[in-house]
Amino acid sequence: MSRNRFSHRRPHRGAAFPRGLLLAGLLLLPFLALAETMYISDNLRVGVRPEPDSRQPPVNVVTTGQRLEVLERRDGFLRIRTAEGVEGWIKEVYAVAEQPAAQRLRALEKTHAEVVAEKEKLDAALRDAVATNDAYAAEIKRLKEENLELHLQVVKAREIDADPRGDTVSPLLYAGIGLAFVGLFGLGMLWQRYRMSRRFGGHRF
Repeated sequence: MSRNRFSHRRPHRGAAFPRGLLLAGLLLLPFLALAETMYISDNLRVGVRPEPDSRQPPVNVVTTGQRLEVLERRDGFLRIRTAEGVEGWIKEVYAVAEQPAAQRLRALEKTHAEVVAEKEKLDAALRDAVATNDAYAAEIKRLKEENLELHLQVVKAREIDADPRGDTVSPLLYAGIGLAFVGLFGLGMLWQRYRMSRRFGGHRF
């Protein structure tokens, strides 16, 4: 009988790799469990016992929604540590991996109330900004109208000064009128003296 040529072949080196990986995973399993987080399920007060035994009297109590760090699992019990540093054993059946619905609801309601309050603050700030903007717009409009009125007054004054037919009278015209009045007054006085001199026989006054 011919010998099977594959019967004495040495196993490939790579065959040991899956077994080594499995062994490493088993060794790391307790360390992976250390990072696990659990919560007490809805509406419960669970006794924390010094040993994984229901006959042991509890040394502390954990309540619904309380966050627990899982340190060890044994026979349906969890060894836990609270945020306050309390350690002990509780029944695994009372713990859940997700935060209880009632606690999530309260957190959502709190977040919603904070969002509503922030929205109201933003709405109030927006109303104040709009009111301030309207006030600035009204003031700008008033200043523009005032500036336009002053500009028209300046233009009108320049047109009057440049027009010789305007209503204003120059100082030279006033001087000419004054001299003409003095001259007429002097001629009138001379004429009056001449008439009196002839009336009284040529005597001079």
